[in-house]
Amino acid sequence: MTPLQSILTTAPGRPDGEAVLAVIGPDGKVYSLSMKATDRGSIDSILSEAVKEQPYTIRNAGKTRGLPYGASFDASGAVLTVMLKSLTIATTYANEGGVMVPVFGSSGAAASKVWEAPHGVTLAMLCGVSPTPDGKWILDKERVYLCRTMERGFSRPPLPNLYGDGRICTGANRATAGTLSDAANQAMGMLMDAQYNTDLSGSDSIAACKAAFRWDNETGNQLDPLDGAINSWAPINTSIFNRITQ
Repeated sequence: MTPLQSILTTAPGRPDGEAVLAVIGPDGKVYSLSMKATDRGSIDSILSEAVKEQPYTIRNAGKTRGLPYGASFDASGAVLTVMLKSLTIATTYANEGGVMVPVFGSSGAAASKVWEAPHGVTLAMLCGVSPTPDGKWILDKERVYLCRTMERGFSRPPLPNLYGDGRICTGANRATAGTLSDAANQAMGMLMDAQYNTDLSGSDSIAACKAAFRWDNETGNQLDPLDGAINSWAPINTSIFNRITQ
């Protein structure tokens, strides 16, 4: 079955709360459906009803922390995707030969640093959400992932707090029901506000992080990763990623 390719946009000049769902069907033709809704939650509810017969994707379903997210729907729920060009890494850091690197332990000084992805490198946060009987959405905290997107597949950053398949260890964080944007905000909070430690990673992972995430100790400027550091990140393959690439 060929998924419908969809884009949800607010049409210029239309009344507030009215949106247009532009659908590119399997035949390549563009169809549009005008929808009136009082809030984003109502639009979410309309779309959840529309997916009963065929999956579809909304390339720009909303924003979280200023970043747009896409949504891939089917009858069981949705997968939200946020493309990232930076990542906040809150942990302990140490000066090793004039280079500030994360050490993820009791040694070093606590700091929160923002790592800007180098040219050609894009990270993605993906999360699964499920519909509730009352028309809301709830985040599946066991399906929140961080990965590097590539032309062919995905790879896992060597960060602690990530399982081998790229899932984020969400700890005691509680998922609550709301709109798609609520779910995206919860997932982004679990990622960006995380305090990294060594619960899931050993010395090999820490060494890989030191090779990729580096700052000049004096100026604080970000340094380039060591040669091959990012390309050595392990490939991952899970059902959630397969669903995104179908």
